[in-house]
Amino acid sequence: KQEFTPASAMTHDEGTVGAARLEDPDSAATKFYITLTKTPFMDGNYTIFGKVTQGLDAVRTMGRTPVIMDEEGGSRPKTA
Repeated sequence: KQEFTPASAMTHDEGTVGAARLEDPDSAATKFYITLTKTPFMDGNYTIFGKVTQGLDAVRTMGRTPVIMDEEGGSRPKTA
């Protein structure tokens, strides 16, 4: 079930970790996201459960990795 973090409590700054979901607010399962920039449109609409405090350079490298989109709207790294 959805457990959205109120925008007044926590915002989506660079390095925010949260529960990924589809359009249905109750669709979050085992996928997560890490924001690479400030994303205020997500504030109050997603469940935040962490923040990258070290290694953000590694997250930026992953963000530049080519991906393949799946039929559910998610993505995974493209392998050679």
